[in-house]
Amino acid sequence: MTTPEAGPAPGSTVVITGAAGGIGRALALDAAGRGFAVAAADVDPAGLADLAEQLRASGTRYRTDVVDVADSAAVDAYAAEVFAWSSAVSLVFSNAGIMRMMDGIRPDMKGWREVVDVNLLGMVHMVHAFLGRLVDQRQWAQFVFTGSQASFVVTTRMTPYIATKHAVWGLAAALREELAQTDAQVRVSLFAPGRVLSAITLARESLVETEDGAAAAEKYHQSLADPAKVARLVVDQALARQFWIVPSLDPYGDTVRGRIAELLEAEPSGQL
Repeated sequence: MTTPEAGPAPGSTVVITGAAGGIGRALALDAAGRGFAVAAADVDPAGLADLAEQLRASGTRYRTDVVDVADSAAVDAYAAEVFAWSSAVSLVFSNAGIMRMMDGIRPDMKGWREVVDVNLLGMVHMVHAFLGRLVDQRQWAQFVFTGSQASFVVTTRMTPYIATKHAVWGLAAALREELAQTDAQVRVSLFAPGRVLSAITLARESLVETEDGAAAAEKYHQSLADPAKVARLVVDQALARQFWIVPSLDPYGDTVRGRIAELLEAEPSGQL
């Protein structure tokens, strides 16, 4: 039996949801470059086909599957197929996410439900389908949740996204504690990216242009990090068993510290 520190089995599989573009695609390509087999899932068949071409060209053992993480039964079936296909699964990146821009005071309930179904319940579906199986392997494994800087900070017109990403922090932290009380060789990480070039940040860029003009949108675009560089750091940190994977708090570091300070100062000292 391996120990939690032994590391992933050679040639084992990395699973990535939301893999058709952005950070997810970059994670798949980085994993392939390290010699892992890749199981990539998304709801975008065209994006998966493009990724498959890249993986095939690199000689990687891979599979691509159209899977909607909002569908619990589909995720369960996918997990069963992946574990039958792979000798061992070492890394799972629960990365799929969506954003719907809306008025928080008069919210669009259809949009709210869509975000909750993917960003929160999609994570729970991945836990349900994969985490127990990882434990049962009795081998080294790491389960990585993709949160966001929106797990810590707030802004306008993104209420469903912010609420669900805050919830992902709680989910990951709770599972961290539960796993620590077992002899399982599985650990979890919370990946909280900032501004990385992706479909979600491009949607935000479009809103910035609408509200603040082209110059502001261009400045926002210039702040977007290269997904490949971010993916390299994330995989390194996941392999090192880090719980917090926060590539950068820029430009929100002061905001995060301010929120924590406000919480600590809120206690009505001496009144109870």
